[in-house]
Amino acid sequence: MVALLQAFGYEQKSGGMTGGSRRKFIHTGSGIAISLHEPHPQRTVKQY
Repeated sequence: MVALLQAFGYEQKSGGMTGGSRRKFIHTGSGIAISLHEPHPQRTVKQY
């Protein structure tokens, strides 16, 4: 995910100590922001 967004000109910004699994990317040219959530890896796929 990170490599793809970097290829399109986005830069990952740090969320600090409380960022958790949230990831924020800012486009270096336009300043457009994308916020994503990185899922936690789990062995069991939940039904919902």
